[in-house]
Amino acid sequence: MGRIEMYIDSKPGSLIDERTSENATSEYKKYLSKRFRKDLPTIIERTKKLSNIRTTNTNPCLNLLLESREAYTKGLFYSTIAMAGISAERYAIEISTKIVFKSSNKEISLEDLFERLSQSQRIKILSELGLIGSEIKNELNEINKIRNKYIHPKLIGDLEKDALIIVNRMAKILEIEFNENYYIKEGKLVPKAKKWLIQILLIQ
Repeated sequence: MGRIEMYIDSKPGSLIDERTSENATSEYKKYLSKRFRKDLPTIIERTKKLSNIRTTNTNPCLNLLLESREAYTKGLFYSTIAMAGISAERYAIEISTKIVFKSSNKEISLEDLFERLSQSQRIKILSELGLIGSEIKNELNEINKIRNKYIHPKLIGDLEKDALIIVNRMAKILEIEFNENYYIKEGKLVPKAKKWLIQILLIQ
């Protein structure tokens, strides 16, 4: 084992300490401005590699996806993979609200149960119930594989490449979902007929 040295980041403290706040804030602004100018060309080049997004502004996965894309452009690739993975899980859990169990006339939402399942189990259930097609199923499975790869350090691959793949796959899922649920007529967004709620009866 090499030499162990202590790492200290006292910046937060210096920014709020009345004795150092003014000078620390000024210096930090200069640092951030300089770093942004330096990183700007790389941020633009990474942005060019991202897929376009087409979804609705009410999609519960949108903000998670936008955050993961922001992380990617700034070179925060572990954060990109984590956020895109969370976005995919949120997507699967949201779809589970279309499933209702009925037992003795009492409805039981599957959403709580879905939060306890693994993502692979969620994907399998949604696919078998016909709530996602084969294309979305494949995209979700590939996202899950990449996410799981980085949970286990020995399986880590090309971090930047995988970050781009996972974030673009999530954008593709939202695009597919949008096309399945909406169409544009005379410049206006029109919802298609909604899918039926799936009810599963439990016979006691």
